[in-house]
Amino acid sequence: MESEGRRMKGTGPWARRGSLYASRITHHGSRITGFLLASLALVTCQPAAMAQGSARPPADTAGQQEAAGQRDAAGQRDSGEPDQDTGEFRLRRGMREREFGGGYGFKIDVERFEGRTDVPFYTLFARFGQFQTTRREWLFEIPFVIFQEPDETTFGTGVNVILRQHFASGGKIIPFADIGAGIFFTNADIRELGGPFQFCLQGGIGLRFPLRENANLILTTRFYHLSNAGIRSPNTGFNNGLITLGYSVPY
Repeated sequence: MESEGRRMKGTGPWARRGSLYASRITHHGSRITGFLLASLALVTCQPAAMAQGSARPPADTAGQQEAAGQRDAAGQRDSGEPDQDTGEFRLRRGMREREFGGGYGFKIDVERFEGRTDVPFYTLFARFGQFQTTRREWLFEIPFVIFQEPDETTFGTGVNVILRQHFASGGKIIPFADIGAGIFFTNADIRELGGPFQFCLQGGIGLRFPLRENANLILTTRFYHLSNAGIRSPNTGFNNGLITLGYSVPY
């Protein structure tokens, strides 16, 4: 009996440790079980929610299609392409264009300019424009001018900035007015100029003829003035008329 009591006494601490481990395992097991049950419920509910969402009635597709059609029509009107309803070419904000052409300059036959040097000239030019609005356009112009002086042929070139205002944003013929200024260099021996460096002022009216969506003809007539702004003498000024015809590629 004494030896049996000693064995039971000796195993007492192990029994207490086993009981402690069992309680810990039970506690953590309940947490793990709860987590697994929650995960299972979430996985089970997601397909049901998705199925419920897919079973909702469709939106008003007719209204969406009508709104999309209106957006497409507005984009068509602002695209610079012919309007499908009227077949007319339309200008748009942000549209750009490249224009190349030539022109002929001539003395203006008015009393104020009597006695001025009569030197006709030819010009070749490149213009690069961008529309600020559907009617207002800024252009950067690079001209090359050939003066037909009585004794020799002389040349000139420069850069100009031109503001062009159209009076319509579309149509078979689009009228406009423009005004520009820039600098000009020439070796022409014209007594009204007084030197090689000149300022250029010009302004006039014109017509744009849309041929197709990426091709326009542009006809202008304008007043063309060269002078040195009093930097040198004389500074009478060279005043001519100028007619130009250009081929434009809008994009």
